[in-house]
Amino acid sequence: MGRFEEYLLLYEADTSSTENMHEIFFTLSFISIIIKEEGMFKNAISVDDYDNFIKKCGKILDNSSETLNTIKNYITDETQYNDLKRDAIKAAKKSYEQILKGYNIKDINFISVGRVFGAGKSGKKILADCKIRIVMQHGKNYINISLKYGAGQTNSLSVKKILKLLYGIDLNQRGVGLLHTVYKTSYGKKAIDKAFKEFLKIIEKENGDWIYINTNMTWGDFNKQSGEEKKEISQLYKSNNSYKDYFEAKKEMNDAIEQYLEDNKNITDENYVELISYLLRSEKDVSYMYVAKGGNKIFFVPSEDALKNHKFTIDVVGKNTADFVKDLLIKIDDKVIIRSGLKFRWQTGQFMADLAQKGVKIDIDKNFRF
Repeated sequence: MGRFEEYLLLYEADTSSTENMHEIFFTLSFISIIIKEEGMFKNAISVDDYDNFIKKCGKILDNSSETLNTIKNYITDETQYNDLKRDAIKAAKKSYEQILKGYNIKDINFISVGRVFGAGKSGKKILADCKIRIVMQHGKNYINISLKYGAGQTNSLSVKKILKLLYGIDLNQRGVGLLHTVYKTSYGKKAIDKAFKEFLKIIEKENGDWIYINTNMTWGDFNKQSGEEKKEISQLYKSNNSYKDYFEAKKEMNDAIEQYLEDNKNITDENYVELISYLLRSEKDVSYMYVAKGGNKIFFVPSEDALKNHKFTIDVVGKNTADFVKDLLIKIDDKVIIRSGLKFRWQTGQFMADLAQKGVKIDIDKNFRF
């Protein structure tokens, strides 16, 4: 195995109790395997129980005081986070097994395991939620882990950046978002206005006689109103899958988006390394292990340098639904290596603002070696 350098992988901070406790439980569970005290950790309930286990961990636990303080902030008699703990225990066990198997290591000595606290030099939280340090005969090596509770997905991706890298369409030059850009075409305006009018009809139907909605208003008219006025109208809508006319109209709107993307596609470099690196959150020269679904989903995310060694093609497939949803089948030599996707929808309510990329699942062929 080649030498890893310790590397800080960055992303925007999320300080939720779910994230904090899941990462703490994973870290402590991983150590419980190393020190052969799995039962002691599994049966810990109170803050005192966790305090005693942390003392048992000794020097192998990095940031022990921060770890205990986090537990004190969240653990109470009423709140135990049992589901998070069960998920973390499974993830830790499978991660431990995968590290031994994936790196083909037999004699291994973990000298420290620690949940990353605080921010990196950029002021952003470290992507590697749990940093595992490995010592081998020929020196120190490090593995970074990105830990996710549940299925795991990618968030906070820019629609504009994705479209530039996938289609060669630069929306920054146009100064507006995707939906506003499509609305400037004749077919786009027709489709978007049709969906918008169906949306207004639903609001009028849901709210009865006490409110009047001008169902002849176009989306262009709607966008001329103040942000507060638009918000008031948007919040009157209550999502209901039985509104077939509205959902069919939204599909037509998404068909118009797809037509715009195909008509304006202007890719000069179709190797897609930068796009794939962006989707995977790859770093320049360091790989990391991605763990989700209680350890049932584990793969190593290749570095950007590793991606550059291959020629990629991408198939964009899938039928439009109420959201603009597509699967990205990323291939090497006509074999699907990575599955990702596009999911464009409103971020702040129906027809408010423009479309944003919502979280989509990522899968990498664990048998492929980048």
